[in-house]
Amino acid sequence: MPEVRTHYLRGWIVLSQGSIVTDLVLSQWVGESVKRMNDPRVVWFASRHFTAARATRILAKMQHLEIADDLEAELRKLLEW
Repeated sequence: MPEVRTHYLRGWIVLSQGSIVTDLVLSQWVGESVKRMNDPRVVWFASRHFTAARATRILAKMQHLEIADDLEAELRKLLEW
């Protein structure tokens, strides 16, 4: 992320995690990476509607729509749309 920041000084860096990622270590690593950046324009959030219990290697159209809905809602809040 620091490398990205050097190219986009005022841009948002948005990290999202779909529920298909159930690895707690990965989630913690991403959260810690965001904290280390200590930058209010670096944010992370997890998908809420698509649960890991429904995760498969191949996502159905409805699952993709749910993940996109989560992303859209977060971006609207973040960018004040």
